[in-house]
Amino acid sequence: MAQAVGTKMVFVTLPHWEKKVERIISMYGIQDLVLPYKPCRSFSISLENFKDENQVLNNFVETAKGAIHDGADVVVLACVNCSTFLTYRGIGDIDGIPLVDGAIAALKMAEVMVDFKRAGFWKSKKTIPMDIKEALRKGYYHGVESI
Repeated sequence: MAQAVGTKMVFVTLPHWEKKVERIISMYGIQDLVLPYKPCRSFSISLENFKDENQVLNNFVETAKGAIHDGADVVVLACVNCSTFLTYRGIGDIDGIPLVDGAIAALKMAEVMVDFKRAGFWKSKKTIPMDIKEALRKGYYHGVESI
């Protein structure tokens, strides 16, 4: 979703999650789509201070502006609670740079995948590992061979 609105994204998440997000960036091979320096930034306030909405908002704006200064042209909110809060507050951009609410983007992607499946398109069965297929059959499809 972020790639559709920009060319150099940065992720903003909770403290201590930056390395995990950076591993995901590497796993999906999107290093060319993110800032080369600190592609994931975190809030710099302690988790205890997240109960103060104004502190969260001000810290996010400060973090996003730093990433924009470093070259980001789209900011991805990689924290469900914070992205939902910022969307609720009506914040869709910082200084004209778009924000992508990671929670809404994930929901919309799920909707697209459901529409694809209904239309007869689905993920290649060759790319889904057998153990995952078996777990899905047992857990969700009650043994049906449809996946």
